[in-house]
This record gives sequence, structure tokens and C-alpha cells, in this order.
Amino acid sequence: MEARFLSDAEIDVHVQAGAPWFFPSAVARSLARGERCFAVLERGTVVCSRWVAPGPLRQLGVDLIAPPHTLFSHRVFTMPTVRGRGLARISKMHTDVHLRAEGIEWTLSTILITNSASIALSRKSGSTRVGWIVQVGPEAWNLAWLVRTSEDCPRSLR
Repeated sequence: MEARFLSDAEIDVHVQAGAPWFFPSAVARSLARGERCFAVLERGTVVCSRWVAPGPLRQLGVDLIAPPHTLFSHRVFTMPTVRGRGLARISKMHTDVHLRAEGIEWTLSTILITNSASIALSRKSGSTRVGWIVQVGPEAWNLAWLVRTSEDCPRSLR
């Protein structure tokens, strides 16, 4: 097993192969914004991935800006065939170690309230809730707002 950032060439190989969660348009936007993909690989196959972004980042209808020395972690995906093995936690821990070595102090994630496994992982990893994004209807309705419960919460562009 290996945990590391993927090169742009490796990302392109996964996009071309139609790998789950490597949607061509989303990956192109991510790379254009300077985002990077961290992956857990098993025998050369990406089994868990997460993207880190400097922001601003649109999440659940809200455009967020990260505080200094902070990156957003988003589009986290674990292959269904390997879920339950703690790979998302391994990915988060290793991503944080790599980012701290680069001077990044915080990572912020958005977790849907219905994703109990991600909420549990977040709590076990020592994360704390710093705010809520409240969305009414689909993102196209543009009815979402940020409720900050901590000064550590990013600010909205709106």
C-alpha cells in the first residue's frame, strides 16, 4: 500500500481510464485551480482519493475562502470494494502529514449531514465542527448560506 500525491500525468491516466471519481470536467477544473489529488494506492490502483484546494471553493451552493495556511479537502472517495478498512482515515492522516510539512496548518472539509461514516471518521481524527452550510433545494436555486460557529470557519464570498 502506498499513500501520496499523484502527479498530473497519473491523474490524466485515471481520467482517460474512466476511473471512479475522476470525472474529466471536475478534474480539469481542479487542476486549473491548482488543486492536488492525494491517493491511497493498492498494487498501483487508486482505492481512496481526496483533493486539496486553496480555494475559493464552492461547496453546497456557498463560495468559501480559506484562512491563511489552510486548504480545503474535498471530493473524497473510497472504492466500494475496499470500504470499511479505514483507508479514508489513512488518507486523511497522510495528507495532513504531507501538508503540515509544506506549512499548511489546517484542512477544512464539508461533510453531508447524512454521511455518518465520514462524520465519525472526522471526529475520530480529532476534527471539530466550525460551521454549517444550510442549503434549501438544489444548488441551482442558490438558496444556501454559511452559519459560522467558530472563528476557524472559512468566510463566505457572499
